[in-house]
Amino acid sequence: MKKIIAFCVQNQLLVYLAMFLVIIGGVISAKRMNTSFFPAQKEKFIQINAIYPGASPSEIEEGITLKIEENLKGVTGIDRVTSTSSENAANILVEIETKANADLVLQDVKNAVDQISNFPEGMEQIVVFVQEVVNFTSKLALVGDVDINTLEETADLVEDELRSLPNISQVSVYGYSEEEVEVAVRENDLRSFGLSFQDIANAIGQQNIEVTGGRIMADTETIIRSDHKEYSADELLDLTIKVLPDGRRVELRDVADLREDRAETTNAAFFNGQQAITITVNTLNEENILDAADAVDQYLMDFNKRGGAVELVLIQDGTVTLKERITLLQENGILGAVLVFILLALFLRIRLAFWVAVGIPISFLGMFIIANLVGITINVLSLFGMILVIGILVDDGIVVGENIFQHYERGKSRLQSVIDGTAEVFPSVLSAILTTCVAFAFFLFIEGRLGEFFGDVAIVVIAALGFSLIEVLLFLPAHLAHIKDLSDEAHPNKIKEQVEQLLIRFRDVVFQPIMNFTIHHKLFTSLVVTAAFILTIGAFKGGLIQGVFFPNIEQNTVNVTLELPSGTSERVTVETMDYIMERVIRLNKEYADREDVGKELFTDYEVRYGPQSNEALATIYLVGSEERNIRSFDISNDLRRIVGPIPRAEKLSYATQSPFGKPINISLAGNDYNNLRAAIDELKVAIMATGEAKDLITNDKVDQPELNVSLNDAGRAMGFTELGLISQIRSGFFGYEAQRLQRGDDETKVWVRYAREDRQSLDQLENMQVRAPNGQLVAVKDIATLERQNGLIAINHRDGRREITLEGEIASLETNVVQLLGRVQSELLPPILAKYPGIDVSMEGQQRDTAKLQKSIATVGPVILILILALLIISFRSYSQSFALLMLIPFGLIGAAWGHYIHDQPMSILSFLGLIALIGVLLNDGLVYINAFNGYLGEGIKFNDALKKTTLSRFRPIFLTTITTSAGLGPLIFEKSFQAQFLIPMAISIAYGMIVGSLLIIIFLPITLTLTNRVKVLAKWLWVGEKPSRESMEQAVKRANQEKITFSES
Repeated sequence: MKKIIAFCVQNQLLVYLAMFLVIIGGVISAKRMNTSFFPAQKEKFIQINAIYPGASPSEIEEGITLKIEENLKGVTGIDRVTSTSSENAANILVEIETKANADLVLQDVKNAVDQISNFPEGMEQIVVFVQEVVNFTSKLALVGDVDINTLEETADLVEDELRSLPNISQVSVYGYSEEEVEVAVRENDLRSFGLSFQDIANAIGQQNIEVTGGRIMADTETIIRSDHKEYSADELLDLTIKVLPDGRRVELRDVADLREDRAETTNAAFFNGQQAITITVNTLNEENILDAADAVDQYLMDFNKRGGAVELVLIQDGTVTLKERITLLQENGILGAVLVFILLALFLRIRLAFWVAVGIPISFLGMFIIANLVGITINVLSLFGMILVIGILVDDGIVVGENIFQHYERGKSRLQSVIDGTAEVFPSVLSAILTTCVAFAFFLFIEGRLGEFFGDVAIVVIAALGFSLIEVLLFLPAHLAHIKDLSDEAHPNKIKEQVEQLLIRFRDVVFQPIMNFTIHHKLFTSLVVTAAFILTIGAFKGGLIQGVFFPNIEQNTVNVTLELPSGTSERVTVETMDYIMERVIRLNKEYADREDVGKELFTDYEVRYGPQSNEALATIYLVGSEERNIRSFDISNDLRRIVGPIPRAEKLSYATQSPFGKPINISLAGNDYNNLRAAIDELKVAIMATGEAKDLITNDKVDQPELNVSLNDAGRAMGFTELGLISQIRSGFFGYEAQRLQRGDDETKVWVRYAREDRQSLDQLENMQVRAPNGQLVAVKDIATLERQNGLIAINHRDGRREITLEGEIASLETNVVQLLGRVQSELLPPILAKYPGIDVSMEGQQRDTAKLQKSIATVGPVILILILALLIISFRSYSQSFALLMLIPFGLIGAAWGHYIHDQPMSILSFLGLIALIGVLLNDGLVYINAFNGYLGEGIKFNDALKKTTLSRFRPIFLTTITTSAGLGPLIFEKSFQAQFLIPMAISIAYGMIVGSLLIIIFLPITLTLTNRVKVLAKWLWVGEKPSRESMEQAVKRANQEKITFSES
């Protein structure tokens, strides 16, 4: 190693060239990296869509869904299968296992679906595709004093123009139903000409055509074509339906009224009270979200400059938060780096501080090269990883630089000091970096969304540390070999000397007596540390330190979700939502009148209706969290209060969106639907009785009013069958899809059925004329009974079994979700499951991600610990010292936990992940400490004296590492903005864990080393009958003695 270091020191130009290449490569790589809010995610869902027009949810379930689910059993790479069978359609979602290849699983799923040959007739072609991962970019609204047709035409234009912009391929539109042509058949005319609905549909399909019949291959090639295609309702009026025996033509106008209409689905949007069409722009992983958002902003300005009656309004810019978070992290990172440099300059030689600080951007630029190669994006977590690793990078530089100066102070030459000083700490630095990398590698093996999120942190840290190893062992020595501080020309810096004397005085006057006390009172110190640990666990268990699965992240929107009884008309739903919005506006004015608020907090309102006529969703946009002193959680409670109860509402919730899902999300699955329904109802009542939950709703959509048609004896006597009768009724009330017309980019369906006004009452159905097998026309009421009942709107499955989920919010932010859900599983669920056997329970949402994390800890955690232990044993060549260092890891919780208490933050999964990162940082310091301790032992210093000298010599580097890491994270911890809330728990765990962990290293680690040494002394004493010296039991002393023997023999 000395030869490599000497080569770098003696060939400084080559070092500068290598640095230049790293800088150029890093800058180019950084510019080529995409930007996203969260890390780019892999495709993990396969969607299977099946359309069966006119089928009920039960028909869909039995005829399509169950068959597909059965065939998917045994397909490798599938984590789970969920499905929804609704009217006319089946939607099946296949979740891919984390480590599976999405393309291979897709092909296997397609093959499994293709093997099914007994799908019902009339079902459309099944579509199977991998769901692309999209990132929300922008939401726009088209508004104006125009009709919906004008808005739609403008929306089509805007959609096409947006898609033509670079970095934009995903554009979706909401706010209008699809256009269709309705052939509204007149019952009397239909019967007078002896026609059926199917006759009319067939005539349209067979005569409204444009078909090529081949070519005449003569000198001039001529195409044979039949072109009789019409595309509008007016043009179709002249279509011949039938020719009578007397030669008279029956045209479509003779039996039906044709009109341009819209599909009978609820699909409407309003923005700030005006009817609107909303346009959502998303980006794919390979598209740059910031460039796409800029393009949308520019397009919006250009569009509005055209003038006209329609205005394009920006509702939400998904990159605002991203830009603010990037700016926040950049500012905090820069501020942290400046603080690091100032602190280094105060406690180290100015030129050493400078070159150590230079190592930070060099390591980051090298990291960009790796990150670009593996597809990492610039996102909030990768930037957080950069802030996190600053302290470790600084520590490695300090270790090398300080050791070089110690060798120079022993009288060595400048070059020899650099070579010997670097080579001496090379094993320690290498082991420390490798150990830290292994600790952070845990993030790469976490399953689920958390693994996708925090894997970027691991890659950033590992790549930065890899280049840091090159920088501190090769680049840094080459710089330090030529600075004035290693020469007679060096001049003392008075400020630096004063600060250093202050630190030395603190070390000698304050810290050293404490150190001596702890070393000589090991039992007392151990009891104090253990008591602090037990007290921390007790505070967590007792609720003094709050615990949640995921923290409540402050949001800038509140959603009001309304669902009225199934079958409620759109008019009633609109009236109900209008009432709610009136109360919302009143609350906004109330805020403006309140002294503690003093202004309106709601900026915009968006209301969506559909897809069912009884459903509506209102999104209320808030001013930024920095501009208000009320949390979005409390605003949602205020909304609930001012709106009050809605008697007819089956589901009504006021909630903010969370990237991790609802805190309460419980899934029950079983084969007996009645048992499922009863069990979920009882569970809902039991959870609400705790007073710790609110807005509990299920995904079970029931009680759709139905009329069950059954043949009576008269109908059977006339030869009717159940299928024949319902087919004729379906023809008039649901209709026949006669044709699809391609009009521009849109596909327009042609429906043959009764006019809408002729199928709006039970009386119309009862008096509908149907044709018996003998040709006789009779009314439905004469041959059938119509029984009212309630049916399912949708049937949900999980892994082939019917499923109902219950989800909701906590009633208060002080509610301990961990304890609440623990109580649900231990107290509330068992009696319900005993009452209704055969039900499987699955904790979904946040709890499912937590379960995957726990599984990762159980499987990967031991492997990581074994690798860390192996590296420590290789470095120390001692089992006991390795275990002594690992004993510190659990005590790192003390600082992290009380740090959360100080900042009034609950501990969460994010906090735990911060603890994982903390382990790497603490091991880095502890490893260097023990290597220094072994060095003193090897020099013949007594055990206790070696501990004291090591503690005093490592005091300044550990102190600097702690304050630089804390300084780097400090601005983020005290940040109040919405953008910082996601990262603060991790930052608190690391910063406060470092503070307490550093104290443990210089106070408690000496004790654990002493305890393990005493165990070895006692074991040897009992084994050989003679008490050995404490020093003789350490591997460092044995190696030193062996080297002396080898040297004397040579």
